[in-house]
Amino acid sequence: MSKNLFLLLFLIWIVFLFPNLSVSAQPGFSRQAGRFHFRPGSVAGDSGRWLIWLPNWFSVGSLQGWYGGAVNRYGLGALTEWMAGGHIRSAAHGIRWDAVTVGDAVHRRTNGQVGLVRALSRSVWVGTGLGFSLTQVRGYGTSASPTSHLFLGGLVGDRTVWGMSWENPQALLTQKGWYGNNPMRVRAGIAYSFSSKLCLYGGVDWERVASAAALIRGTYQLNREWSVELGWGWLPDQLLVGVHRRLRGGLVGLGFSQDPVLGPAFSFFSTWHRDKKN
Repeated sequence: MSKNLFLLLFLIWIVFLFPNLSVSAQPGFSRQAGRFHFRPGSVAGDSGRWLIWLPNWFSVGSLQGWYGGAVNRYGLGALTEWMAGGHIRSAAHGIRWDAVTVGDAVHRRTNGQVGLVRALSRSVWVGTGLGFSLTQVRGYGTSASPTSHLFLGGLVGDRTVWGMSWENPQALLTQKGWYGNNPMRVRAGIAYSFSSKLCLYGGVDWERVASAAALIRGTYQLNREWSVELGWGWLPDQLLVGVHRRLRGGLVGLGFSQDPVLGPAFSFFSTWHRDKKN
């Protein structure tokens, strides 16, 4: 246990070596897009296995596979977020990578990050990540800055998974981080499985330059191939609906949300993964 604690403190120390400007949150995309993209999984208990749906920013070391998708935010055409990532599981730990790009011919931001996921015990695991953000503005060139995140999650009983993510903590080291487009963000969430068909998720997130936001989302497994989702988010207010279908060992999902002020948003998401046993 002391060895794992030393490793965690060492990684935190590395993260704080990167004071810079205009850092971007990863691997959770924007606040709006992150509400669409959840990955299915399962947890084993004394009485069977239970369905769990978790947002993409959760780092689960036992997963292995990939994901890809796009979110058109509020019908803004060129401002579509494109994202891709993957998970590799080894005997000692998991490795995940994430990339996202958003913008148009005038202004574009591209982010990439690689992280490690390691189990501290059977019910607690930790994740870390380091990467970069490239911002390109036509006529002004391209600037680069670091990104990072820390994650802590675990199991409570047979049916509950919890997690906390601290993204871009290095923003604390510069006052100009207050003016960044995607500054430091803290997120927390908990998922509870009622049965092998129904899972409920609740989460909150806070950004350094924005108000706190919240999300409640439920997913129901209609049958072996189809599942549906319904959710409500605050700040921005969003009513979310979606449908998922299993296809060739993976999952394809379509989502739609309606904001009373900003209008509709659309999502496409595809993922393939499996739990790998130690």
